[in-house]
Amino acid sequence: IGSIGAHTFLQCESLRILDLSDNKIKFLPPKPFQLNSKLKNLNLAFNEIEEIQLEHFIGLETLRTLSFSNNPIKGIEPFAFLPLSKSLRSLKFNSCNLTRIPLAITQCCLLESLEINDNRLYEADSMPPEILALIAEIKNLEFERNPLMKFPDGLFLFPAGNEATLSNILDTLIQLPVWRKEPCTPFMWNIHLSNSSSNLRRKVAIWDKNRMRRENLKHCEFLYERIIENLSLYRELAENSGCEANRRLRRVRESCRKNQKENRKQHSNSSKSKSQKPAISPSGVVVIEKPIENVPTLEFEEAAAEIEHDYVLASSLLANIIFTVVFVSLIVYIISIRIISGISKNNDRNEFEEIRGIQ
Repeated sequence: IGSIGAHTFLQCESLRILDLSDNKIKFLPPKPFQLNSKLKNLNLAFNEIEEIQLEHFIGLETLRTLSFSNNPIKGIEPFAFLPLSKSLRSLKFNSCNLTRIPLAITQCCLLESLEINDNRLYEADSMPPEILALIAEIKNLEFERNPLMKFPDGLFLFPAGNEATLSNILDTLIQLPVWRKEPCTPFMWNIHLSNSSSNLRRKVAIWDKNRMRRENLKHCEFLYERIIENLSLYRELAENSGCEANRRLRRVRESCRKNQKENRKQHSNSSKSKSQKPAISPSGVVVIEKPIENVPTLEFEEAAAEIEHDYVLASSLLANIIFTVVFVSLIVYIISIRIISGISKNNDRNEFEEIRGIQ
């Protein structure tokens, strides 16, 4: 298959699994799956797709698994996966020539597994902390066989409670160049995991503080403290993100539904017991209690919850736009500081050379 059209799958409304792998598809048309709302699994691996856009996923309201592995990806829109924010659980970008984790994945609030093996993640910025902070609760993160030379500080944002992911991160890092090229990396992990489970501590036990001192790397402890201090900003951003607000709303909604069901059950049991034996007042009058009318049904409550969810989704989009603007401004600020610093150094050097010439 060399291409697909916007009309190709219009008659396949009941489609659940779609495997388009091992073809020669170079681009996706606008809204190719707009009527495939029941699609759960979409496999686009081993094609020639270069661009990923938001309009490619409109209509995929229940998609859970998506694979773009082995495509020469060149561009991914920042909000490309927004239509999948309420459903996507697994995303694969193996062997896609990526030099950076896509910002778009932060739209996937329910993402559980991300695979970015065999790419070109080289620098620390290949795994930015502002992105890792928003996926720190993910259950599976794979980035094996990447030529990572600089340690991504954001990996320290994964909580100690997320043991499976941390274990996988450590197993991967130990095999990558960064573990040898940056001598502080293993020692910082030893410090970072000092209060975690015995399984995690065992993985970095040989890089303890005694060895750190023997190898004249005492500065690694100071470096770790500085990194953790700098990461506090990204934790705050994650706590105020649209996805986190969505999670809080979902937890509250689930708790409310649970309480409502329990209250209905208790009310039902109470009604049954009362119907079996009517209450009698002290004067001998039989008291019949009528059930409360116009109680909102569960369907009505679910509809209201969906309205709230859509509102939070819009808030999520706005929050992420603000986050992107702040991040770009931060980058511009850092670059400006470096340019000004470089100009200042050049001026000082020129003045020094002029003084030497006069002497």
